[in-house]
Amino acid sequence: MNKLFQFANRVISSVEASKHPYYYYVFVFVFSVLARNFLEVLAYGEVKLSDWYAHLHYSTYYIALVIFLLLALAFVTGEKVAVTGKVILTFIPIIIICPIIDLVLSYGFDLKQTLGYLSPELHGNFFSKYFLYFGNSIGVNLSAPGIFKLNMGPSIGYRAEVFFVLVGFGIYIGVKTKSIVKSLIGVLLIYTLIYFFCSTPFVLKNFLKLSPYAPQLVPYYLLLSFIGLIPMFIKAFPKESKMIFNDFRWLRLAFYELIFLFGVVYGLKEGGVIRPSTLYQGVFVLISIFFLWKNAVMVNNIEDITIDKVSNSKRPLITKAIDLKLYQQLAWWMSGLGLVYALYADIIIWYFLAIFSFNYFIYSAGPIRLKRVPIISKLPIALNILLLFILGNVYTGVGFSNIPVEVVLFIVLGGTLALNIIDIKDFQGDKKAGIKTLPVLIGLKPAKLLLGILFLGGHLLGFIFTIKNETYFILVALGILQLISITSKNYSDKRVVGLFLVSILCVIVERFI
Repeated sequence: MNKLFQFANRVISSVEASKHPYYYYVFVFVFSVLARNFLEVLAYGEVKLSDWYAHLHYSTYYIALVIFLLLALAFVTGEKVAVTGKVILTFIPIIIICPIIDLVLSYGFDLKQTLGYLSPELHGNFFSKYFLYFGNSIGVNLSAPGIFKLNMGPSIGYRAEVFFVLVGFGIYIGVKTKSIVKSLIGVLLIYTLIYFFCSTPFVLKNFLKLSPYAPQLVPYYLLLSFIGLIPMFIKAFPKESKMIFNDFRWLRLAFYELIFLFGVVYGLKEGGVIRPSTLYQGVFVLISIFFLWKNAVMVNNIEDITIDKVSNSKRPLITKAIDLKLYQQLAWWMSGLGLVYALYADIIIWYFLAIFSFNYFIYSAGPIRLKRVPIISKLPIALNILLLFILGNVYTGVGFSNIPVEVVLFIVLGGTLALNIIDIKDFQGDKKAGIKTLPVLIGLKPAKLLLGILFLGGHLLGFIFTIKNETYFILVALGILQLISITSKNYSDKRVVGLFLVSILCVIVERFI
């Protein structure tokens, strides 16, 4: 046994010490998934090579599973995510053995195999199968003595694959922790994760009340991937993740999420509906906004280094809390992930959110950098608000033509003028950098007074959205508070945005109930 662990230790150490670029390991993962998908087509014959949706489903399954396996191993061993990832991705080709074993059994023993999922209509009790290693064992085909068949549960190849994976992880955890107890706990955790993924149809049907099969499988795994990516990023980049989350500007993110939800509620009141089969699309819109907003913040930080040295000295690139090159790479990852989730939600949703992202880019970055243009520089941001509001309506099936003209004008014209409020906090930096914002052009105090009046005027026009008098009076009161808040000496951007969020929530609640 000692010799086995010594050998395993040498192999693991050599993998961890390798200097190959990390994308090499990603290529191994991609190859393994493609090979597994191809062989499954041959082994089970339930899908064709041209069935792109099935292959997308298989691929997202492995992406989500590997993310959670990586997290589980890093948690149990205390090892770095990047190091653990090297080991998992190096040995990921083990997934190819499942269809190979099943092909041999199918052709050599005439054994009819089943796919790797536990299905509610076939496999009975969800919890009992956990203790029966995915179901009953091999049975005998009484109509053809001597010929084996699989009674209930995933195929023999799948069970053999899981067995090898559990043994491998047990050895890895034992080598890393020198503890049999931790190794056993780790193996149990890994088995539980694999069982959870294998029983996806049960989870979708019994717990989430969704269809256990297409088209729910891919969005389910994409959602799991999003949930797993957050702690994985925190584990991989503890210092950088803390800095990025602290600079997320959560209130403004909440503002954009609420605008979309406001559009949804508005659309529902105009006769729109949300179907269970498309519920994931709304969730993916919120996830996409999450990523694309962070990309916008990061691009703005990259372009505004000179300004932030004066006005926002605590921002990450100014304090040098993160390397600029890594920061740029993370910014593009945020953009890519946001567009992936938007694209899978729907091609129309992708168009809306791609334009949302592009509007922020031309506002913040060169060669256009519209923020240098006085007053109307906020037009792209106002259009983004309109885009998300329309998208909420479109998601419920309500077309653009059902939105009153006064609502569109209120958002575009009012937003273009009132959104100059975001330049107040950057007044000193913009002035030094020569950016002709409204506060720089007319002075800080006059700009604050003008913008405070604009916000009050916007709240006075709240009757465009409200139905009840009580809600309208609340909006007017909030508008007065906005005027006081904006013109005060101790100006707080968070307080202004927070009050505006309360206004939106009031309208949403009124229309929702």
